[in-house]
Amino acid sequence: MAGGLVWVVNAPPPQPRSYDTPLDLYDAGMAAYLKGDYQSAILAWTTVAAKDPRAQVGLGDIYYRGGGGVAADPAQALVWYYKAGIAGDRWGELALAKVMLEDKGVKQDFAAANYWYRNAGLHGVGEAAFMAGALTEAGKGIRADIVETAAWYDLSDELGYPDGAAARDRVLAAMTEQQRSMYAQRVREFRQDLRR
Repeated sequence: MAGGLVWVVNAPPPQPRSYDTPLDLYDAGMAAYLKGDYQSAILAWTTVAAKDPRAQVGLGDIYYRGGGGVAADPAQALVWYYKAGIAGDRWGELALAKVMLEDKGVKQDFAAANYWYRNAGLHGVGEAAFMAGALTEAGKGIRADIVETAAWYDLSDELGYPDGAAARDRVLAAMTEQQRSMYAQRVREFRQDLRR
């Protein structure tokens, strides 16, 4: 062919979209979820949940909230969020932290909530970094530490969380010079550990 052109003669017509691939089943589940058809969303997402943390988070959301013909089941939601969380999905980690903190059908566990907020924060979720700071500041699930608190708030600000800067500045105002130096080092470490 001259000039690198390729002519397609008698190309087959486009085929109708089928939901045979995991991506398509995830999309079908999301479409059903957005319509409030949770039964169909569950059918689609359960099919791909073994390999798709997004589907695991979606299933967790359905079971946590209930509705659309599905009874709320926080324990079942926890199972799905945990699967997504251990797969390293930031939204699964965030959801798992919230469930562990809220004490709504699942026993409240500050240490576990703090652990999952920290993971999600280091995966680039500003809200999670902020909550890791708040729990550290309050000494919930972890020893209270002013340096860690300020560093988490700083990370949340860097990730765009709206309350991060004000919380960081409030904590920094209460620090000694030595603590500020330790804070600056901890912020550098967080930036190195950040996985977006």
